[in-house]
Amino acid sequence: MSINDPNSGSHANLPMVTETSRGSLAALPAVGMPWSEAPAPEEGLNLGRFLHSLRRHWLLSLITGFFVAACLSVVLHLVIPLNYDAQALIRVRRENKEIFSRSQTRYDDLRDYETFKKTQAALIKSTFVVQSALRKEEIGQLPMVKAEEDPASWLADELRVSNPEDSEILSVSLRGENREEIRKLVNAVVESYVEEIVQAERDNDLERLRILKNSYRSNVTDVKELQETISTLSKEVGSLSSESVEVVHQIQMDQLMRTKSRRDKVLFELQDVKTNLVVLQQRRDQGSYTPSEHEIEDAMEMDPFYAEAKSRLLSLKNEHRSQNARGNVAALRQLQPAMQQAYSEVEQLKSELYERVVDRIRRMSNRDPGTEKDLISMLETERILLTQQFQAIHEQHVKQEQDIGDSIGFSADLEMRKAELQNVTHMMEITRTEMDSLDLELKKRARISVIQEAIVPEVSDWVFKYGIIFVLFTTALGSTVFGIAYWDYQTMKVNNSSDVPGRTNVRVVGSLPALDRRGRSMFSWGGLSGSSLEAVLTESIDSIRTAILCGNGDHPLHVVMVTSAIAQEGKTTLAGQLAISLARSGRRTLLIDADVHNPQQHHVFSLPFGRGFCELLRGESTLDQVVQHVSVEGLSMITAGYCNQASLRALTTESVQNVFSQLRSEFDFIVVDSGPVLVGADPLLLGQHADTTLLSLCRDISRIPKINEAYDRLQAVGVNIMGAVLNGVAVEVRRSKVELVYDEDADSENRAV
Repeated sequence: MSINDPNSGSHANLPMVTETSRGSLAALPAVGMPWSEAPAPEEGLNLGRFLHSLRRHWLLSLITGFFVAACLSVVLHLVIPLNYDAQALIRVRRENKEIFSRSQTRYDDLRDYETFKKTQAALIKSTFVVQSALRKEEIGQLPMVKAEEDPASWLADELRVSNPEDSEILSVSLRGENREEIRKLVNAVVESYVEEIVQAERDNDLERLRILKNSYRSNVTDVKELQETISTLSKEVGSLSSESVEVVHQIQMDQLMRTKSRRDKVLFELQDVKTNLVVLQQRRDQGSYTPSEHEIEDAMEMDPFYAEAKSRLLSLKNEHRSQNARGNVAALRQLQPAMQQAYSEVEQLKSELYERVVDRIRRMSNRDPGTEKDLISMLETERILLTQQFQAIHEQHVKQEQDIGDSIGFSADLEMRKAELQNVTHMMEITRTEMDSLDLELKKRARISVIQEAIVPEVSDWVFKYGIIFVLFTTALGSTVFGIAYWDYQTMKVNNSSDVPGRTNVRVVGSLPALDRRGRSMFSWGGLSGSSLEAVLTESIDSIRTAILCGNGDHPLHVVMVTSAIAQEGKTTLAGQLAISLARSGRRTLLIDADVHNPQQHHVFSLPFGRGFCELLRGESTLDQVVQHVSVEGLSMITAGYCNQASLRALTTESVQNVFSQLRSEFDFIVVDSGPVLVGADPLLLGQHADTTLLSLCRDISRIPKINEAYDRLQAVGVNIMGAVLNGVAVEVRRSKVELVYDEDADSENRAV
């Protein structure tokens, strides 16, 4: 800090004032009193010191924070995608049933309907439907599908099926970045569900209706034939009225009816066997039954080894997806072998179980070719036996009819035909009722229908995305600002005069205002300029001068060394201003620039750099040759001179003592501007020849640990330390108006004296 700096201008000869609280009178030096106690060491975070750290670096913190937050926001903007929701709607209607008055019936209907809806929701996400959708060529080529290792599991996990507000609507939705791709995927799933589940059930009902119609036509033909036979028999048969004949007739009729009943039973069984044979023959003609993929997969999952292997593979896939989202490449590499091994194990178990599972499904559903062949063979044998049995009973029945006809002229065949007609008519009515019911069901409005294909609204989750970016931007900005402030807080810089005695062993004997306006912060309070700064500086340095003049009682001080812990702490300014103040008090004062490694005082006082203190130490120049007079009355100065190793060695010899002895005889006060304590050994050597030492501190630059270290070094070599002077504080001064009047009479008397 240079007092003749171009920015400080005429401030070189201005005194300073100590820091005071706002609203106080003219300040006095903050000298530590013997009864004062240092405050206890602070624990935790000191908010005041932290705010000072924030004040020092607010601009750097904001710029850095904005830069870091902006970079993070850009990265998040690129990384976090804008997701859209594709949604299709399916209506699942209630069955058109009669509404009974009993509440239990209504509850059962509602429960069945809820179960039906849940079943349809599960079918939409089933492996069978998902794989059917992915088999479509257009869907399989989509980039978001090709990017997945297991598209079926991924789609089943990501697909969402919900029932909004317990309505008749099932919502099928999928979230993703590409609007067109998710729309196609949702539509493909809905189409596969309609084709593979809804339409398949309708096709089964149509097949059943066709079989019922064929059976009904056959029954109609049988009824017509029986009616014609009965009509013919009625014309040919006569009857007797004899009581004896009636009794015999009754007995014979009982026997005939029993035989007829046996024959009808065998005939019914024979027709049932024939019907089963027709169904099995049609099924065999249609080809071998192949179970669906979801049936095979469900059956395989009943095997504990396959279920365990598939569960392990699914767990590894979820872990792989989680680590991939985090960008953990190392974890992905570690998971890859385990995933490949698990996938191979699943595929191996699937290949081993496939044939057995298919065979078991076929056998359980009676659709196995071998089972169907054996069943056809058994039914064929049963048909032959029943045919033979029916033939025998029929022959017996015919013989009984003949016996009855021969004996009493009554045709039992007529009654048999009537009974047979009654049975066939009853069966035809049952078939017709079932056929009409099924036909009516098929003609009714479809219970499940797609009411809206997949649509993707223009609105995405941008609020969520940019909300996250804003929160992280604010967090990054705040973390950077407070992080830099905390880093500065850890350096323990001096903020005000109370920090020094409170946290070091050094007392404060005075303070100086800031002279360099370039270093002032926007948040500096009590700034001074012009005449105000001149008054403050004058009072400040004079108060320090007073402390030096009165500080040692009966043993006046003559040599004062000014030093600092490190560079840039204002020691050059303090030494120069102190020398000026002492000279202004009428004392012959000498200022020595003993900072031989970085001399600055010749710049401050605009003196030529030449022979000086170093030459005096080496004995190459006399005192008269190195002492220079400055513009301040009563003030002389010795510049640093040209330093070499001989000069540094001379500091350890008696020549230094001789030099200071000679200087003490020539001047009332000697102010020595030495180098920083923690930079070299010069201050420790020069301090041996000084009566006292002042430590120069600078607000926002000096650090408590460095101050303590410098103090300990000076104390270790026996240097007397008077205290510290704090530079760059915010101050206030009591304003006063003083007018100087020239008294000619008093001036004449003084001259006469």
